[in-house]
Amino acid sequence: MFKLAFIGTGGMARIHASCLMQNKKTEIVKCYDLNFSSACEFAAMFGGEACSDEQGIFLCDGVDAVYICTMHDSHEKYITDALRNNKNVFVEKPLALSFKSAERIIGVYEGAGRILKAGFNMRVTPSVTRFKQLLQENSVNADAFEAKITPPPFMSKWQGDRHLGGGVLACLGSHIFDFISYIMGTRIKEVNCSLRRVRQPEALMENSAVLMLRMENGVEGSVILNDMGIWGYHVSPSSKLQSMVVYSEQGTYSVEAYGDINYSRGSDFIIERIGPSSQYESWGYQNENNLFIDELSGKKTELCNVYNAAEAALVVDASKDSAMTGRWAAVDYSRVKGW
Repeated sequence: MFKLAFIGTGGMARIHASCLMQNKKTEIVKCYDLNFSSACEFAAMFGGEACSDEQGIFLCDGVDAVYICTMHDSHEKYITDALRNNKNVFVEKPLALSFKSAERIIGVYEGAGRILKAGFNMRVTPSVTRFKQLLQENSVNADAFEAKITPPPFMSKWQGDRHLGGGVLACLGSHIFDFISYIMGTRIKEVNCSLRRVRQPEALMENSAVLMLRMENGVEGSVILNDMGIWGYHVSPSSKLQSMVVYSEQGTYSVEAYGDINYSRGSDFIIERIGPSSQYESWGYQNENNLFIDELSGKKTELCNVYNAAEAALVVDASKDSAMTGRWAAVDYSRVKGW
């Protein structure tokens, strides 16, 4: 039985805790939130003790792993504190708000001998798992691609704050950059990025991005990121929140990360409907949590590791540079030492 603790007890924490309640190998024993009443509510729902500070978790020998579901600016502090106290860690994406921050996390991680995984759930949805399998089965050699993420508005809150959330590139860019590299099997080499605010206060960061990406194998693609979606179209029932299309000589293949797969080979057009299932299953959260427990049991999984998550942060930094200069920016993997 793995004993788990949560730092941050808001919406994302409650999604993960709900999934963990379905896993007979886990028990939630502690939780902490800056809002103590939220922690108490969480403990009443999922079990365990609400702590008045994070040290109640870090100094507890009975905690095997810590889930970090806090605002983005605090990820580095909580990850490194947990690792230094011999805790395994699952952190909601992004790993960090900058590559420099991610680099510091890796420095602690490499000396800790603990597990650290990042919550890029789109890697492990049923649709994406099947999509990647199809690409491999049909030896798809991509010529080009397009991808998008369009959730309903949310970046007018802390997510759009420069210091707390990081705006569209940290919130959605890190997600799509990891996803594209994972599906394509190669890293992003260069990026050309345009940013703007759409119905967003000037005091907050941009909530819309249009990008061109060039992969290390030379394939190019386009990306659209914004929070201008609406619930009925992008979330329920068909969940067109995130999608990707791969164009190749072997056919055209598209996936709704939380929905259907479409592909065409010659004159054949095929639709694969994945499901039905609960939202937590179709969005990959149930699988993501089960896989993290597998990691604690010593198994290797498709979860995003700390190095992949840091590479996503590096692409975010390059995208910011491109948006400032109006030019293509190279992703400088030479900064990634010894990985």
